[in-house]
Amino acid sequence: MFKKLWFQFLKALAMLAGVVLAVDILLITAEVLFRNLGWRGLGWASDVIEYSLPLSTLLVAPWLVAQKGHVKLDLLVERMASGQRNVLYRFTMWLAAGVTAVLVYASTLLALDTYTSGALVMKSLVFPEWWVMAAVPPLFLLIAIECLRSALAGAD
Repeated sequence: MFKKLWFQFLKALAMLAGVVLAVDILLITAEVLFRNLGWRGLGWASDVIEYSLPLSTLLVAPWLVAQKGHVKLDLLVERMASGQRNVLYRFTMWLAAGVTAVLVYASTLLALDTYTSGALVMKSLVFPEWWVMAAVPPLFLLIAIECLRSALAGAD
């Protein structure tokens, strides 16, 4: 039951990433249309897109790891024996989990620093920088959890 809810949660995050990308596409289209019609563009749209694109990447990443949809070198891996393939898969998932755990730690420190310093993003939109950083540690944590789960489960 928990496993099913977990995968539904990851899928919901991936779907949210799709919504974010759809909004970005609409904003880009509106910007191009407005400029070609000689109207004033949406000055804030490029700021929203600048921050939402990396967010959408992080939103979909845990689901991609869970689905084994992340980037891999099939040409090399398919030529390996099953046992070797499984060892390589587990090794890369352990490595990815370790790297992602470091990113969880570093992004947590950065988010806390931006919160305590009161840093602001000063562009077309002005807002606290921690708003952007707050989502990063938990999303990296989800990626790390999925990498660990994959490392323990193996390739098959």
